[in-house]
Amino acid sequence: MLSFNLITQPWIPVLRMDGSPVLVSLQEAFANGANYRDLDCTPHERVALTRLLVCVMQAALGAPKSAFEWGAFGDVEQVGCYLSRADVLAGFEMFGSGRRFLQMGAEVAGKNTPIAKLFMHLATGNNPTWQDHAGGEDIRSFPCHTLALALLTFQNFYPSYGAGYLGQGPCSDSNMLHTLLCGNNLLEMVVLNCLSEDYIFDYYPMRGMGRPIWELDAALPEHIEIATGSYLGRLVPQHRLLRMTDDGFHFVLNDGAIQYPRFEEFREPSATVTVAKRNGADARVLLPARLGRGAWRDLSIVAVKREHMKEETRGPLPLQIQFARAEGDISIWTGALITKNAKILDSVEALFTLPTKMFSNEGYLRYQSGVDFAEKWGTALYYAVTKYCEAMGDSNALRIQSARSDFWGLLDQRSVRLFDAVRGDGLEDDFGRGRDPWTEAVKASARIAYEQACPCGNARQIQAFAAGETKLFLKPQKT
Repeated sequence: MLSFNLITQPWIPVLRMDGSPVLVSLQEAFANGANYRDLDCTPHERVALTRLLVCVMQAALGAPKSAFEWGAFGDVEQVGCYLSRADVLAGFEMFGSGRRFLQMGAEVAGKNTPIAKLFMHLATGNNPTWQDHAGGEDIRSFPCHTLALALLTFQNFYPSYGAGYLGQGPCSDSNMLHTLLCGNNLLEMVVLNCLSEDYIFDYYPMRGMGRPIWELDAALPEHIEIATGSYLGRLVPQHRLLRMTDDGFHFVLNDGAIQYPRFEEFREPSATVTVAKRNGADARVLLPARLGRGAWRDLSIVAVKREHMKEETRGPLPLQIQFARAEGDISIWTGALITKNAKILDSVEALFTLPTKMFSNEGYLRYQSGVDFAEKWGTALYYAVTKYCEAMGDSNALRIQSARSDFWGLLDQRSVRLFDAVRGDGLEDDFGRGRDPWTEAVKASARIAYEQACPCGNARQIQAFAAGETKLFLKPQKT
């Protein structure tokens, strides 16, 4: 039988200050967290690990009363004492005859499933095989530290698969875009993503702080209510009922699950709530991550301050707390795992530094104006390419798709100019009136995308190019 304890043995991938990778235990992550730069993992693993680290810290330390009473929160000695408790140590065992981390008891019923199905990127189930050429092997082995991270991520992001199963891990609800705060080191990052008591009881009024899953018994209904309805309980979910075999080659997956209520009954701290049209009416929804759409285009929704936001919208909770505490720019990470019809499509992530002026009403309105300006040029590009195709007499679907992809891809690389525009003096509501860097970046990106999608190598193409070009450039806005 294998033996592995997540508190004492290394499994968390982090970066040293010099950028070199290393694995650390939970104990080491807190004891020397100030000496590590950041986590070193995929987007969905980052979300799962951050939630675990925050859960451990707040299970050990509680929470500040409010965003303005943070003080010296983050005492690593107290966290170390908490992790050294015998009952807590027992809850982080991966194998053995006793309690197991995020697993059911030995009596769990079900059939053996290859352990590779814990890994979302491998060629198992209905996942593609282009990144994994060992999907046909019956038995695959992985080191314990790899299994630990896979199990944690699996329980957070489990996408529904299997006949008749409709559940989801709480972090995969609606392909939500997760937003986490970044720190100067690993320990600071964990502290920045903790919540204060006022936010916890605002958003988890029935169960409040609660208790983490390793302090609970999944066989007791009252403990299940705490696990699924409290702040600490939801941070580290045990969604699917499974148990790894003693040799680590398979796991037994039960047909049942612990159902974590989804939005709008509960929301995750890292999620953003916005308003969208549903059946012709406005409805509150989670802001999703979308393939081909850079997260910078939605930052005016993510970064709106609590006192400025409408009742229907809410930004990520740690960011709202940081707005109240910060005196300068704020660094954030955004990311998501994107699925469709139980199939994993991709993962996305991005880093941003939000300028201080963006936290003001004028700043975020200017930022949104810059995004709207780019959207208008994207629409103009669509009509220009459509006109070109009409003149050429060919299908327009591939050309439009290519032009749109090139245009937004170029702006993804140049989005820093929009942040610079927000930092600048003399904030205005609209772009396009002058030759500011963002206006020039948007126009240049549209021109490049049009030229790449619409060649003009012969007389007919030149005529079509000229016809489409009349639709491309917007008229200057009146001052």
